[in-house]
Amino acid sequence: MLKHLNEKFIYYMAEYFFEFEKRKHYYKLANNLLSSYEKGKKFNRSLLKKVKENLNLWIDNPNQVQVYSRFLNEIEKRGVESFGQALAIIPLINNYREIWKELERAENKIEKLKEYIEKISNCELCSRGLEGKEFWGCIFENVDFFTATQIANFFFNEEFLPLNEEIAGMLKISPENYLEVVKKLKGANLRNVYASLYVLIQRDSIKINNVKKLLGISRERELLKEVSQAWNSGDFYSAHEILEEIWSLFKNEEVKKCYRGLIRAAIALHRLKEGNEKSAMNVIKQALMDMVNCPDDFRGINLGEIKVYLEEVLGTRELGNPPEFKYNIKSGEAA
Repeated sequence: MLKHLNEKFIYYMAEYFFEFEKRKHYYKLANNLLSSYEKGKKFNRSLLKKVKENLNLWIDNPNQVQVYSRFLNEIEKRGVESFGQALAIIPLINNYREIWKELERAENKIEKLKEYIEKISNCELCSRGLEGKEFWGCIFENVDFFTATQIANFFFNEEFLPLNEEIAGMLKISPENYLEVVKKLKGANLRNVYASLYVLIQRDSIKINNVKKLLGISRERELLKEVSQAWNSGDFYSAHEILEEIWSLFKNEEVKKCYRGLIRAAIALHRLKEGNEKSAMNVIKQALMDMVNCPDDFRGINLGEIKVYLEEVLGTRELGNPPEFKYNIKSGEAA
């Protein structure tokens, strides 16, 4: 999927490059601290100092910066004493908003932070020979979902996508569908993808859907399944509301016009069910005008059959519940 990044994606990567270069510091530090813990080597104090100095570049909460600085000062003073201490810097920075929700409620934030780091230490056994689903399952048993994605990515950069709450929420990635999503991305540099998502994930529907497309997640296809369920059960009002959301995803006027025809068809069928025949007939005429140049197989929808049905209703002015429609959603990407 992302083995060969497209030009638009590379553009956003370039836009994020400067910030991502700074992020490299704490990934390097985690590698260094883990090596120090496992092999008894001295860790790189200059790199540790650089990360401490740059904490405010990654974390916008000054109180949290102070807590993390104290944690790093303790490592500098005593050395790396646990697996969790070695790796904690990555989720602490990447998931700082999620972690702060817990720390903020605690009277002793340092002690609460130590509890969090201890949970990461419990993942040490997972790093000894486990791979794939077994490795993921082991990590996820010991830490929260977002921390698990960060730790998993640290060990298998091309297999597990690191996440924070905002990215996961926007893309609707959950523990239940996570492995299915990352399966499509295997082989890409998912750390770079994660960095780029910070640029792409903004509260802008066009950018969000661009990211979903890059990840192989089609919001259109998700919504069409909901439309199909509503339409086939005769809930045409709900179907029209969902179709309006799909309509808003597009800028292409031809696609929007075809979807507008479907919206009007759903409204007309709803009015027919309500017994408002005159209004329904007028809306059907508008729907058919919108659909006149639309393909019979429109983005996986059997639009041709719907047009034929609407023409029959218009011709015979039959009342009552329309027959059940099936959208015949294709298994592949929408056109």
